[in-house]
Amino acid sequence: MKRLTQSGFPFQPSRLPFFYGWWILFVSSIGVVASIPGQTMGFSVFTPILSEQLHLGPSIISTAYMVGTILAGLLLPRVGRWFDQLGARVLGTMVCAAMGLGLIYLSQVDRIAFSFAKMLPGVPTSWFAFTSIAVGFFWLRFTGQGTLTMTSRSMLGKWFNQYRGIAISISGIVVSFSFSIAPRVLDLGIESFGWRGVWMGLGIFMMTIMLAFVWLFYRDNPEECGLTMDGLRNVDARVEKNEDLIIYRDFTRKEALRTVAFWIFNLTIGLHSFVITGYTFHVVSIAADLGIEKSVILQAFVPASIVGIGISLFGGWISSRIRMKYLLAILPLGGFFFCLGPAMFQHSTHWFIIIGLGMSSGTFGIISGMVWPRFFGRKYLGAISGVNMATMVYSSAVAPLCFSLTYDFFGNFKPMFLGMAVFYLIAFACAFWADNPQRKLRALYQ
Repeated sequence: MKRLTQSGFPFQPSRLPFFYGWWILFVSSIGVVASIPGQTMGFSVFTPILSEQLHLGPSIISTAYMVGTILAGLLLPRVGRWFDQLGARVLGTMVCAAMGLGLIYLSQVDRIAFSFAKMLPGVPTSWFAFTSIAVGFFWLRFTGQGTLTMTSRSMLGKWFNQYRGIAISISGIVVSFSFSIAPRVLDLGIESFGWRGVWMGLGIFMMTIMLAFVWLFYRDNPEECGLTMDGLRNVDARVEKNEDLIIYRDFTRKEALRTVAFWIFNLTIGLHSFVITGYTFHVVSIAADLGIEKSVILQAFVPASIVGIGISLFGGWISSRIRMKYLLAILPLGGFFFCLGPAMFQHSTHWFIIIGLGMSSGTFGIISGMVWPRFFGRKYLGAISGVNMATMVYSSAVAPLCFSLTYDFFGNFKPMFLGMAVFYLIAFACAFWADNPQRKLRALYQ
């Protein structure tokens, strides 16, 4: 069994005629794309169906989503430590199996709920329906959005230093495009095979093809394969032109949490996760509230992803030449424009969404993948990334319910978007204080 997880089995990456890190770029991108069933856009097309099948209202479904997601977030810091201990290959293989089981469970969630209700007729059926779907949400959020995404992104971050920005931006293009078309593809799948068939098929795919893919190609870091970061030889980081690329020492999770930079980056990423999750979860209702055709606002995802690709490529290229805090500032600026449309400009909302979502999403992937290894090193990367992933999960957990309550109280979503625009402006101002903590160590190590 131990031999099956050794870096040189069934092939030795160092013997290949190209740097294996570029293949890691591809396989890690596939890993993040495979997490789509556990992401908000993966759930969004199923939520009306679940509401109908389980006889639960939209607010109850949102609450179940929140409960399941928060429970998943509680475990993610522990998963980060598992990543540091087990490595990407072992953890990735395990999570593919677990995610597959969760998808199969969801394909039968209504039958499971009503079967328990028949066994205990004295208990309201809605209790079993709520509990069953909350368990399903927990299962998919923990394995998909949480563990598989963190494992894939953290693995990619370990293979590059100088080229980390361009590698993550290329990965972001694949992921952004895949995420933008996912709701439509899943909707077509539901029309052709039914909602049960889609989830059952995805579950079988994760437990067979994706599991084998991860085991075959995932590798935790270049050193265990007899390679170096970026595939370069005899590179002394201290001669780099950009001081932000120099890693003087690895920070533990406790040390990272004591830095101002960690919390500015972490909370800005969490803010964006909150807004995008709430928007995606209620996108059809938001279109109706604004008096816009559903097709118009759904189609805005595609041009937004094109804008995001341009921003991502530019950010990846320039990231090795500038300080991360300047790249961070683009994210809340884009988020501000994104929120400004639904809040104040009804008739031109889709243009604000396209530009703002493109700017923010284009930098989101680069920042979330680059900042932790650049600021805190690679040794405790899983533990540190786990805290950030938990923040993202918590944010996405409460977002749908907060959006629902805003609509219930005010009769529209505008106050929510206006409030988030203010928070984005605060995050923009704070970004310029998020200095790399490695810079403070320069005098000690030179």
